[in-house]
Amino acid sequence: MKPTDKKAIGLVVEDKVTVTWRSETLRDGVPEAAYGTVEGKHGLYAVSYSPAGRVCGCLAAANGRDCSHGKALELLVLAEVEGIK
Repeated sequence: MKPTDKKAIGLVVEDKVTVTWRSETLRDGVPEAAYGTVEGKHGLYAVSYSPAGRVCGCLAAANGRDCSHGKALELLVLAEVEGIK
């Protein structure tokens, strides 16, 4: 498991992720796009995902790297759809 995956799981478990919108269109039973906020280690980030990819305002994402915030949003949306969270 990648470090960003572990961080994303931690953010969801610690209730640091808030979903404010998710699309009605589905991809494999999961909303195709979503928007929310994630309380990260260094601030509050607006995050989203769509078929075009993940978007986050954190430094890692600004430098073109994968970040835990976008993954955490996707993970929470999936957990909500599955009735886990």
